[in-house]
Amino acid sequence: MPKKFLPQEDQIQELFRSLAFLGFHQMADQDLEKDFQRLGLEEPRFQEGREIRFSYTNNHYECLVLTTILSSFNNAAISDAAWVIVRTRDKKVFTSPRLHRTKYFVLRVIAWAEIGKALCDYRPLCPECNGYMDIEKGKQYREYFWEHAHRDGNQKMKLFEPLYQNLSLLAQSFYERYQMQLRSYQKKLQAKGLEAGRAAKARRLWNIQRPENVK
Repeated sequence: MPKKFLPQEDQIQELFRSLAFLGFHQMADQDLEKDFQRLGLEEPRFQEGREIRFSYTNNHYECLVLTTILSSFNNAAISDAAWVIVRTRDKKVFTSPRLHRTKYFVLRVIAWAEIGKALCDYRPLCPECNGYMDIEKGKQYREYFWEHAHRDGNQKMKLFEPLYQNLSLLAQSFYERYQMQLRSYQKKLQAKGLEAGRAAKARRLWNIQRPENVK
């Protein structure tokens, strides 16, 4: 595991400025509290203060950036990682890899935020019926693709096909590096006869105490 670096004040401000430049807005504490109350959310571990989150919406998809920065103190939570999530209402359709607070934490979050935004902006239309295609999870570990069902069958498309050329060089380089690491990780596990994603299955998750309110 690379050495942990908690972001300093200037790095936090750089992250916030970059997210604003991409078109994200910081979610208000009262809006976060509404979601907590509506769903009866319980955090997987105790932390003081609410995490600062950013949101971007387009084409009926919302991209969330969970920064690990606590609003009460404007510094990073000690035990946490950042995430970029794409959702439609309360349903998650895409999750970035776990973004650890290492040396290039800020750049990594910015790159994955741009990728999440692009998934919203360049959401493709089905070539058969012109309806929006949806992000679906494949059978392989961290495999995603676009799919749309219509009366004549299913249309599928590779996830990054409609958006890759529109990403910055920063986002492309982080994505390509991640894909190389993912392939290497999968090969090592296959050689040992192990299944990918065991850590994710063991990870403590948010508890939804009011599932009837899920949209």
